Amino acid sequence: MTLEETPTEDTGEAFGSDADPVSPAEAPAEASESHQPSADDAFGSDGTDASEGDQASGSEQEAVGPPEQYEAFNLPEGFSPDEDGMKLFQDEVREMGFNQSQAQQHLDSLLRWKAREEANEQAQRVELAAAWTQASRAAGLMTTESRNMASIGLKALDHDGSAAAQLKQLGLDRHPAIVAVFKAYGTSISADSSVPSVGSEAGRVQKNAAQILYPDQS
Repeated sequence: MTLEETPTEDTGEAFGSDADPVSPAEAPAEASESHQPSADDAFGSDGTDASEGDQASGSEQEAVGPPEQYEAFNLPEGFSPDEDGMKLFQDEVREMGFNQSQAQQHLDSLLRWKAREEANEQAQRVELAAAWTQASRAAGLMTTESRNMASIGLKALDHDGSAAAQLKQLGLDRHPAIVAVFKAYGTSISADSSVPSVGSEAGRVQKNAAQILYPDQS
């Protein structure tokens, strides 16, 4: 295949767009909002403190520490807890002497902390991807032709798509060094059909030890 025959539209998942990544300000907001407890979690519908209502009920279980078995905890919508993790959490709060209400408050605090950590990590990834995009654009690697060649090179080596997905998730499909390497390989296999891609029949020629050590001798 020559460079002129290379498709210019289908660039695959990685290296597929010259658009800038999502701005850092947008990413943490979504993550934090999805895990933020509603006002009703802390306060009743009449504006009173829910914990005060629990205390006022005079429940013996709430007054004397951890129950024999904790009830199901309230979790954010869409959150799937790990069973082993929840067991460890229950063992921990039981050791701390927490009743059901206290354990729930502790869990809410942990989930808020986790949401903030994830939001910060996402913001950092977005910032890095934006910086790498600018560097790649300045190096002339974000043109349609360059991204097509990089995509061809990546697809020739990444048969199950796992590398492309990981590169895209981490923003590394915008890194100038990554783009340049796959562009060079994509250009080489497009310009010279004798260069085999990994996994191709041409790349599976079996050689014995003598042929490898002495390739010029028949």
